[in-house]
Amino acid sequence: MTEIKWMTVGIPVPQGSKRHVGNGIMIEQSAGLPAWRNQLIYDIQKAADGFQFEAGINVTLDFRFPRLKSHYRTGQYAHLLKDDAPTYKISRPDIDKIIRAVMDAMTYSGVIKDDANCYLIMSRKMYCNDNEQPGVFGIIADTQSCDNI
Repeated sequence: MTEIKWMTVGIPVPQGSKRHVGNGIMIEQSAGLPAWRNQLIYDIQKAADGFQFEAGINVTLDFRFPRLKSHYRTGQYAHLLKDDAPTYKISRPDIDKIIRAVMDAMTYSGVIKDDANCYLIMSRKMYCNDNEQPGVFGIIADTQSCDNI
């Protein structure tokens, strides 16, 4: 089994919504996508160290987002989370669109030949804990690592 793990720090940016600018030209809605994708490509290539998956892969993506101010208490306890502060992020961006940005970056990095080779994606969107930075933690594994699911 081969596994590549990486972490890209930053606010995950979605890919997929485009807007028409005329003459049949479509551009990405998200202005931050090019920088986010370039950072993903760099981090994935660095972790892979020249390795390329040739066959089927499965991918695990753990997206972390900064907590909102409303998740915290006030006054002298402002550093503590409220009891009802959510763990999972159930608002924008859409999970499928942030996954798409990562999958395309994996292809552009050369670590995978095509994101069509992926047969399983496990992903979640969560808020950061106190000791975490926003971003995505990713694992790319070959087909053998998932046979017992």
